[in-house]
Amino acid sequence: MPEIGGLFHNIGRFTDDQRVVLGGNRLDEGGVQQRSWSPKALWARFKDFRTRPDDVKTRNRQVAQALVDRITHRYGAAAGRIAKSELSNQLEDGKPLTAGRVRTVIAKSMDAVGKLMKRDGFSSAEIAVAKRHNLSLGECRMYRNAGIPIHDRTMYKDWVGRNVESARELSGGAVSKPYLVGYRTPRGLEEGVYKQGRGETGLTDDNAEILGISRDKPQLAARNIASKAMDDLLGFNILPRSEIGSMQGEMGIVIGKAPGVAGDHMDEREITGRDAEDLLAISQLPDGAARLERSLIRMEGEPPRFFKSEPRQHDLRNPDVQKGLVKLQLLDFLCGQIDRHVGNIFIQSGPGVTPMVSGIDNDTAFGSNRLDPNKPPGHAVKLPPVIDTEMAERIEGMTARQIRNELKGLLPDAEIDRAVERLGQMKEHVAKLRREGNVIEPGQWGTPRTEVLFNSPRGKYHSYLDPLNRGLTPKMMPRPPRLPEQPPLVRSEITPPQEREVPRDGVGGGGLEPSAPPLLHEDLQPIVQGMPRLERSPTVVTPGMETPRDVE
Repeated sequence: MPEIGGLFHNIGRFTDDQRVVLGGNRLDEGGVQQRSWSPKALWARFKDFRTRPDDVKTRNRQVAQALVDRITHRYGAAAGRIAKSELSNQLEDGKPLTAGRVRTVIAKSMDAVGKLMKRDGFSSAEIAVAKRHNLSLGECRMYRNAGIPIHDRTMYKDWVGRNVESARELSGGAVSKPYLVGYRTPRGLEEGVYKQGRGETGLTDDNAEILGISRDKPQLAARNIASKAMDDLLGFNILPRSEIGSMQGEMGIVIGKAPGVAGDHMDEREITGRDAEDLLAISQLPDGAARLERSLIRMEGEPPRFFKSEPRQHDLRNPDVQKGLVKLQLLDFLCGQIDRHVGNIFIQSGPGVTPMVSGIDNDTAFGSNRLDPNKPPGHAVKLPPVIDTEMAERIEGMTARQIRNELKGLLPDAEIDRAVERLGQMKEHVAKLRREGNVIEPGQWGTPRTEVLFNSPRGKYHSYLDPLNRGLTPKMMPRPPRLPEQPPLVRSEITPPQEREVPRDGVGGGGLEPSAPPLLHEDLQPIVQGMPRLERSPTVVTPGMETPRDVE
């Protein structure tokens, strides 16, 4: 958070008796003023006053006036009048200004801001934080308009509007429109997903009522910050960096870009050869475009090129991926997160990269309602069937006091109480897993034992592996390629898509969902049968471009 402003940003490094002078656009050292009350010091000050040249007096007045102007601009007219009164001798007589006097004037100006904040209904805790971080009254009102509490964890740093290098609107964001923004920081260019703070605009998600989040003042940004606070407390480091930031004069939440891709990411590859010839014929039919779309096939260019979208096959057997998913599940239970669908789980795996899991979009978390852990709503899951010793020790070592200290002022007291209750449920679950022998060593992830636990009937819907297994067999093994080599000239033997029973929302509730649609939809069979039987050339599949998935 910026201090008094650019001109006085380095005042903290001066001692109280250090004189300050203007040096370009900042304050520089201007010698030491003797503050002793000894006769010698008094005589030195009197002599300095009587013999001070006019040009020195003018420079001293300029420094004092610069301070008054900056305080007026930052803290308002009332604070400016206080500063002018405090610096009357410097302004009228051209007396030198010391760093101690600068700090005193700033403190008195902040007292004036505190009185105005109290009048506006800010809490004593928020006023104390505002003083500690030198917030102006205007900035405090920006926090209020965005529905963001003034808290040590909500102080903005580098991700602010003046540092925006680039911005691109992303898809999704039913509650608040997201943007991928590049910010210039001391560490270099950093990308984050910015979402405008929601103050009085209201929340439309029905899960808010289930969770106990106020529809009128949902404070979604604060919920992201609170989720990261719990992540830090557990030491899981499973959520990206989350900070308050701004863009185009609007304050909101900025989430660091998560590594990897979303759990429901679709890879795209080009279809060529005889398959492309078949698709070209289909595209020329009156309803050909709709038929191609149903088979997740995109056509572009002239002559047309065809691209097939297929779900990314994540390496769910990787030990670090399994460990990350369980950490995310434990954190989400503590936070009362009910919007962790597979699109909000990012996975990085594969050759040449460090496997890791991240959770994004942590808006719908906490809340004041008690939730049944055995019947989690929305996209939540139950507690996991297996954890490792490090996770168990983290949970067992966490205290209610720590949670209250981290969340006080970020969330309403009732929501903090529910988080403390969930910690108690987690401790009971850890004790149960210890009794059953299902607390493993950190090096045992990815072994047959953990695979059995994840896939047992008891483990169903107890893990984020369940919704992610869409497109994988129950044993987490990749299924055969979706474009098997067909015998030449036999295009009518394409089988219809198989159906399997899966939950509609990825967590609970029945329903039928097609699994891994073939290249051509079943209702295209008559068309394929009627096509001339041409000599088939080898199918060539070239690597396609990945389509970056925007956050929801």
